[in-house]
Amino acid sequence: MGVIRKIFIGLTSTNNSAPTVPLNNTAKALAQRLINESTMLSYRLETTKDPRVFFDGYDDLVEKSQLLASLENNLRFTGMNPSGSLNIILEARGKNTEEFIYKWYEEVNKQINRLSTAQEKSKVFSRHFDVISKYYTQMSQTNIGLIEKLKNECWDGLGLYNGSMSSVIPDIDSIKDGFQFEIYVAKALAKNDFTAQTTQKSGDYGVDVLAEKDGVKYAIQCKLYSQPVGVKSVQEVLAGKEFYNCHVGVVATNNGFTRAAVELADKTGVLLWGSERITELSNAE
Repeated sequence: MGVIRKIFIGLTSTNNSAPTVPLNNTAKALAQRLINESTMLSYRLETTKDPRVFFDGYDDLVEKSQLLASLENNLRFTGMNPSGSLNIILEARGKNTEEFIYKWYEEVNKQINRLSTAQEKSKVFSRHFDVISKYYTQMSQTNIGLIEKLKNECWDGLGLYNGSMSSVIPDIDSIKDGFQFEIYVAKALAKNDFTAQTTQKSGDYGVDVLAEKDGVKYAIQCKLYSQPVGVKSVQEVLAGKEFYNCHVGVVATNNGFTRAAVELADKTGVLLWGSERITELSNAE
């Protein structure tokens, strides 16, 4: 955008014929106003992180440049001709949009990282991406693909998932490590209208995923095991549920549960989600 701003800073107009011609005097005044407005507008586009300002402003800049180009027959311009600057603005739109997307994305991440709960983060994330998606018709497929890529990176990086995500969930049998299984469970819950967030990898107090739906908060321990999950996991999620102030404790696994785990879960109200339940959640439409 800096190159475009320099175009307008160096652009001035003079009459193409005698200054006594009223048409040219009017055209010169219009041209100078358009140049001044375009200079300020290009600076605003260069610095903004607001999609509405950028995309609406870029359309406005193109319109002003087209108007300036239409005055070339009546005026002589110093610097680049308006038709030349118009071509640069149109040709550079994809690159300028890409630069804006990265600045916008950095600001979105800053706002999200200031928040503490999954629900707050989810709301801010959805609001920002809903706004920018309204301008997809003004973007190239490359720009749109970049936003979708950053969208998925943002969620995966924060360990944050909700029902608006369209991430593909792999087959449960293809998951090879515990962290992948935690993400799998979070995404499966998201498909069922939960807001879900994976916790930090250490010091998680026995809880791997925090989820919420209809005001009910769930503390979930995820176990990718080759054998039935034992009573220890039920005990851990009971403690983790209290630590995270959740209403329900859950142990989720790709396997089954020992008799002792089932008995303690029945007495304490902990939910046990085995492979069938997890697969059912992941297959929801």
